[in-house]
Amino acid sequence: MDIKYILTYIWYLINLSMQNLEPQQPRGIPTQRIIDGNIVYPHSIPYQVFLNFTGDSNTWLCGGSLITTTYVLTAGRCCFRASSVEIILGAHNISERESTQVYLESSNITIHPDFKMDVAAFVYQYDIAVIYLPESVTLNEVIQTIKLPTTNNTYVNNTGKVGGWGLTDPYNNISYSSILLAQENMIISNEVCSLVYYDLKDYDICMKTSDTLSPCVGDYGSPLVVDDVQVGIVSQGVMFCIPGYPFIYTRVTSLLEWIKQSTDYIDYSEITTSTSIIVTTPTVSTTTNTISTTTNKDDNSAEPVLQFHNLVLVMLLQFI
Repeated sequence: MDIKYILTYIWYLINLSMQNLEPQQPRGIPTQRIIDGNIVYPHSIPYQVFLNFTGDSNTWLCGGSLITTTYVLTAGRCCFRASSVEIILGAHNISERESTQVYLESSNITIHPDFKMDVAAFVYQYDIAVIYLPESVTLNEVIQTIKLPTTNNTYVNNTGKVGGWGLTDPYNNISYSSILLAQENMIISNEVCSLVYYDLKDYDICMKTSDTLSPCVGDYGSPLVVDDVQVGIVSQGVMFCIPGYPFIYTRVTSLLEWIKQSTDYIDYSEITTSTSIIVTTPTVSTTTNTISTTTNKDDNSAEPVLQFHNLVLVMLLQFI
């Protein structure tokens, strides 16, 4: 075996051991890592949706975004084992029954037809899905839709924002935040991100994480937003959500046409203004796609494999 691989692997193990030797806070107390983002001002992210999925006698949590009054956008990985989902809109503190909250339940879930999990590499492909709501949501100050991109911008070097109720301690699988947390960081190019992750696709978009902040389990499906436009969907990161490594999101611009075909989303910027405007709602298929997989591994443990021989280069990310 190439000596380069051996030395890099040894460096990785030493680095991981040093992280484990750092002083640990008691279990259940969030470390300063959405692994532990900033508490947002109540209802300042009005498009954020809390999702509680049920399937195979299990339940699991994810995030999503309201893109129309009848559709929620989320990650395919959240949906592929689901038989139904509880949807909560207008929430800030999910542990309380706030007067602003709207509860709905749906089993009408459409996953991208090309979604799959690479069992060997633990990589999610075409990680996107939409949920059809059983009734149209009334918009107000705390429940709003989020705009989707109108141009094929890469958003490199833009500041992105992501929120969620996910784990605040990756080693404690019940440390979900009851309060909506958020973090901001810089979106990086796929070329830079590929120093850490293997085989990135055009439909992937990456954002840096800081030394203390990272999305984690429970945040999957949440929107990545730049200037009030959703550009990504939380998809996957390194095992245990270790801060300091980039996180992969599904790139909305690459799959925008599928979103339009699968929902009633309308990009009003594409409507030509003349004497009058006639908007026709497209016919939407709400057939639920059945996704087959060849693994029974728990979704929370499936993370992409690092290119170990390139791990040293990730140090450069802190200076980009």
